[in-house]
Amino acid sequence: MEERWVIRPLHTLIYQTIKDIINRKKILGRESVVTYEEIVNAVKEISLNIGDDEIRSALLKLELWEYVDVVNNGATLEIRMRGGGSGS
Repeated sequence: MEERWVIRPLHTLIYQTIKDIINRKKILGRESVVTYEEIVNAVKEISLNIGDDEIRSALLKLELWEYVDVVNNGATLEIRMRGGGSGS
């Protein structure tokens, strides 16, 4: 149970995870798009106690607060940072 409190609020963890993945991709010269699956995998490495619904809810909050753009690309969701929030 303690583990769940360390990573709260969850939207902060999700936002930082997105920034970290994008920064790694920029270093490799790749496009600054994060897939939903990449986020889920990164979060599951940190804690297996976080469910899909919780991740989607946190992602929705970030989109509503205009930190990220989420686009349904058919088979997956693609997430991009908005404006100056990309950590550059």
